[in-house]
Amino acid sequence: AVVSTQSTGVAAPRNDADGLWYVLFVPAPADWGVVYGSFAVRAFDDYGASSQRSPGIIRIKAVNQAPTVNMTATEFVFSNTHSGIVSGTTLDDPDSGFVSILMVVTLSRNDDLSFTNSENISINTDALTVKKNCQTSHNGTKVSCNDSKAKLNSYASQIYVNNLLENVNYTLTVYVNDLGAGADPSEKENAASHLSAQASATVSIYLDPQSLSGGSPSGGSSNAMTGALIGGGAAGAAAAAFIFKKLRSRKPPTSAFFGEDQFADTAVSVNPLYEGDATLHFDNPLFGEQ
Repeated sequence: AVVSTQSTGVAAPRNDADGLWYVLFVPAPADWGVVYGSFAVRAFDDYGASSQRSPGIIRIKAVNQAPTVNMTATEFVFSNTHSGIVSGTTLDDPDSGFVSILMVVTLSRNDDLSFTNSENISINTDALTVKKNCQTSHNGTKVSCNDSKAKLNSYASQIYVNNLLENVNYTLTVYVNDLGAGADPSEKENAASHLSAQASATVSIYLDPQSLSGGSPSGGSSNAMTGALIGGGAAGAAAAAFIFKKLRSRKPPTSAFFGEDQFADTAVSVNPLYEGDATLHFDNPLFGEQ
């Protein structure tokens, strides 16, 4: 508004230093416009004569404000058994409103080695109702989206990191550029008017012991042998003898356990299967004479 309490106008005093007249105009806070206001100027002499009205317009240039990005942590650690989800990332731009701005999510390896074909990231696919606004590149390690800040917040709410490797540290970066959303129209295309912000977090993978498969052949065979031994009776003893013979043919055998004559009387002094038991009502095939 014009700095004056008069509705009819304000008198502009002459500046003695340069001989010019000045009027101070103060716009409303955070307001701007190519044609923000208008005014007219007339000159009067000491005798009351005046000039014609000379109209003018007031243009207030917009001042662009930078966007912001916030991640809930600076480090995320996930198990190797499933995809990790980086959640809680938010962004804001005070000037863009419903205007599209740019968000780029990038995954990089801290060891500067090349990515495998499996390592990748993806954003909240449930929110991708308009997938054309997002493009994936760099073998799935970069996602770029042009959309309103509300939708970008929805996309960034869950960022998936997939098939990452153990013992490798990664950096996940969320970058936002307002593309000059709040800049003056005359300067919107200037690179200097495109303000940006970014946030990063370290992502690492630990090896979940439960993800280890199966166990060794000797471990599996031992479990089978234990099951046979607790069966009881002649069938159980016969099964144990069968398992011992099968185990001998498998690798890796051990000379300490399997001698050349493991079923001979002289080789079974410490094996309870070869000891006689008067309470048994069957013949132990492992104890009988060969």
